[in-house]
Amino acid sequence: MGFFSVFKNVYKQSEAAVVIQLLLEEQANLRLFDQNPKTVAMSLVQDLCKAVPEAFDEKVHIPPQKLAVATAALANGLLAYGYDKRQQNAFIFCLGKLFSDFEANPGFFMFNKSDKLLLEGAMEIYTEVTNKLIKNKEDEKNNSYKYNSWEEWYHIFKISASHFNIQLTIDDSGFSFLDFMEHEPLKRAYQDGVDPELLAKSFAVQFDITKSINSTLKMS
Repeated sequence: MGFFSVFKNVYKQSEAAVVIQLLLEEQANLRLFDQNPKTVAMSLVQDLCKAVPEAFDEKVHIPPQKLAVATAALANGLLAYGYDKRQQNAFIFCLGKLFSDFEANPGFFMFNKSDKLLLEGAMEIYTEVTNKLIKNKEDEKNNSYKYNSWEEWYHIFKISASHFNIQLTIDDSGFSFLDFMEHEPLKRAYQDGVDPELLAKSFAVQFDITKSINSTLKMS
């Protein structure tokens, strides 16, 4: 590989790291991520390059774009650093936000074949890890357990949501941002017999505290 090819790959990897860094900085600014976003982002991309070096070989195919690389790097990190609960929550949130953007704007992102391969692998990891988290919670419950009150249902919803979005983390006093939100939609879900864990996952991966605050300010 020539000098310019190497330089181009390094540049693309740096671009991908910036995508991850910006996502993590949003959480760090809210004190929901306590590590150095730039350092973690660079480490994740470098780990991905070591895990799948063929993905960046221009002799084999067109190299992937920065968003695909960033997504795959986060998914790879989810497997490598899954033992760290805080990092796991951060990576799940970042992946959920990226996948939501891809799904909401399919015509905007022009992904090539290499991108799609990385994104498919990342989605498999994301789905496997999040489903495992839900299953673990289900296994912890008694199969005969029923939600006898709104308070019990909401408690499960709040705990489950915190697993998929660190912006919804429960503090030492037992409070989370959810406690300050309108509960009528959730109460209707409880009355309709909706599973609080499944609803929590769907809600949490799309929730962005900054958008929620901005929406509230516009209404005021």
